[in-house]
Amino acid sequence: MSGSSRVSGKYAVGQLIALIVVAIIALPLLPLILLVIGWIRLRDRRAASRASGQESEGSPVPTPGRRVIAAQR
Repeated sequence: MSGSSRVSGKYAVGQLIALIVVAIIALPLLPLILLVIGWIRLRDRRAASRASGQESEGSPVPTPGRRVIAAQR
């Protein structure tokens, strides 16, 4: 071998078939995998904001010594 990863010879067809099989299995699962990754990141971001004291849902939590001014409608 001269250091190249070129597919040739008697294993080329087997590697090509393996690549096609992996693609057929993995591509339909890609949206599900991305959804799970996004859900985990969102959950971690919410936990981090709660730990730092910044609640993103509901009304703002006033800090001691500061007044919260209501928004004009």
